[in-house]
Amino acid sequence: IIAIVRGVYGEDCLNLAKALCEGGIKLLEVTFDQSNPDAWKKTADTVKRLVEELGDQMAFGTGTVTTLEMVELAKNAGAQFIVSPNTNEKVIRATVEAGMVSMPGAMTPSEVLDAYEYGADFVKLFPVGNLGTSYVKANNSQQVIYFMSNAHSANPQRITHYKYWFAEGTANPFVAKGQWVDYTVAVNPDAGTISYSFSGSVGASPANANAGK
Repeated sequence: IIAIVRGVYGEDCLNLAKALCEGGIKLLEVTFDQSNPDAWKKTADTVKRLVEELGDQMAFGTGTVTTLEMVELAKNAGAQFIVSPNTNEKVIRATVEAGMVSMPGAMTPSEVLDAYEYGADFVKLFPVGNLGTSYVKANNSQQVIYFMSNAHSANPQRITHYKYWFAEGTANPFVAKGQWVDYTVAVNPDAGTISYSFSGSVGASPANANAGK
């Protein structure tokens, strides 16, 4: 699970990251605000501070990365991964050359394959909510791993569902090749708690299991 933070910077973001870490979330994406370029430096400064103070416990990256300038800001801040909403060859190649993990967004089979050709490590099928599972299955191949994104706001008591399709399997012992996995995340800011569970939902595999924290 990658937690996504928008419009939260500095000390507030650091405190949020600490709470996420205590709740078992180890990946945090701080997004760039496309509508406010003046805030890009705040995003980079926040990532830098997160890496300095929690880098031994979590991995941090930047999201909504659409330009080479953003890639450079992320690199200098110590980001470990880049998430984008689109398939931009220059952004993908610059990310890889900088030693960061590249996770661009793609919608069509051509975009997915182009993204891997450009060097992407994972491809985010986006926007997943408008495509559905039948679209993924119809376009799946053994050369493609679909990393599906379903981003929502974390409101009090909100239950959010995430779905991933593992075409080539995973190191996670609870999922197997060719299996859908559902993640359920419950966020309660008032109580300062985050809980999650996951289960295999498709595929006759002994790896189908439930786990939670």
